[in-house]
Amino acid sequence: MKYQVGKMGASEGIGLTVIMSIATIFLSSPAFIAERVGTLAWVVPLVSGTMSIIAIFLLSHLFKRFSGDLLTITEQLLGNTVGKIISIYYMFIFLSSAFFSVREFSENTLLIALPDLSLNVAFICYALSAAAIVYAGIETIGRVVYLYLPFIMGSILILLLAPYPFLEFNYLFPWQGYGLNTLAENSIGLAGTQAGVIILMVFAQSFQTAQTIRTAAIFAIGGMSILHSLIFVVIVMLFGSKVVAEMSLPLLEIARMIHLSRFFQRVEAIYIMVWVSVGILNTAANLFTGLFLLSRLAGLPTIRPLIPAITFIMIELSFLTPDITAFVAVISKIYLSNFFGMLIFPIILFIAEIIKDRRKKSCNGVQ
Repeated sequence: MKYQVGKMGASEGIGLTVIMSIATIFLSSPAFIAERVGTLAWVVPLVSGTMSIIAIFLLSHLFKRFSGDLLTITEQLLGNTVGKIISIYYMFIFLSSAFFSVREFSENTLLIALPDLSLNVAFICYALSAAAIVYAGIETIGRVVYLYLPFIMGSILILLLAPYPFLEFNYLFPWQGYGLNTLAENSIGLAGTQAGVIILMVFAQSFQTAQTIRTAAIFAIGGMSILHSLIFVVIVMLFGSKVVAEMSLPLLEIARMIHLSRFFQRVEAIYIMVWVSVGILNTAANLFTGLFLLSRLAGLPTIRPLIPAITFIMIELSFLTPDITAFVAVISKIYLSNFFGMLIFPIILFIAEIIKDRRKKSCNGVQ
């Protein structure tokens, strides 16, 4: 499985970006955000999404001036040592996200659908399913997600529109939530939950042009930010921010309260089907990206030998935390630290490119 150059277009980029950002809305992330900012939770995705698009645009500017992938350009701008350190950090982001996805999706599968299933079996099923998809390649993952996207969006829109009679507009007040300062701090910090969209830059050399990357970023990140915001509006108007903060899976609670007719019940069955498939595809995309960065750092021509070993390690690491509460506490701290990879490092690379360009111009002027 070699690194293929120039094979992906905007559709694959949109698919990859969507699967990296949409998984969080099916888990405990909405409750975590509602707990921090209250009734203004719906603003957080819009602010974080805007900053993510800016970060992608800054990085895409570099790929117009330098050839290669994220690791190559980082080494050219900051040196081999710093470049490898930053690449190791991004590798940790993607591999840890894969580990966390396996653990959280497995735990919640037992909680909402298969309570008699062994947790070990759930770990193995999720991990092996993701590993099998990794063998198909990142281009295939992007295309599958893009084709599956209408079904995902349709099922979510059903969840958001069906409970319309129960919406209470007054639950959105007070409009300032826990304060605008709190909103600004958390919007910047919680941008780390969208660090997976850096996948566009990791595989930048596989996209046709820098404009392809920008198109994918605008449509995917912008669309997901609006969707996240609408989801927060609905769940806050249904339950109130205080209640949402105590929920483990807010979208599931919406699905359970929908009763369209005696012939169309148990809407959560559709939710669970979409939820499981999104979890597996998200794990596969994170795993492939982490393995690709590892193979680049190690100088390997292919990631195939790494897939079984890393998959086994992923299953073992899923057992580290004793319960889901401790796990959510750990993952929350790591997501917040991903803020550096989402915003800080792209800004550093952009500034380094400006400094290098000015030095080059000054040297030419002296000559």
